[in-house]
Amino acid sequence: QLLDLSENRLQELPRDAFRGLTAKTKAAPQPTALRLRPAGPRP
Repeated sequence: QLLDLSENRLQELPRDAFRGLTAKTKAAPQPTALRLRPAGPRP
């Protein structure tokens, strides 16, 4: 359920904010990316 909530939050963000998040994720180390997208089995 936590994974679904995080995905819903990302979908609610504006495209500009999402682009900024993507840029930060690419520039940031993997632990940050894993924190944004929690590892786990997808439904």
